[in-house]
Amino acid sequence: MFNNRETHTSSHPARATAGVNVRGALSNLHRVLKALDDRRKARELYTWSNEELKDIGISRGDVDREASKPIRLW
Repeated sequence: MFNNRETHTSSHPARATAGVNVRGALSNLHRVLKALDDRRKARELYTWSNEELKDIGISRGDVDREASKPIRLW
């Protein structure tokens, strides 16, 4: 009986709710970490020369535009 996850959690509604809350918190944490990583990458592009940026097909203006966008988590 306790090896069956559905039976186990359905007999304990608080545990089922806690599982949903943990998944939601982890999802939010993932969004925040991704946003921080995206910002780190954008800051790194500021250290590149205009020639290096041109080699990958973007301009200094593209970097400025992306870096000025607000962080959107949701």
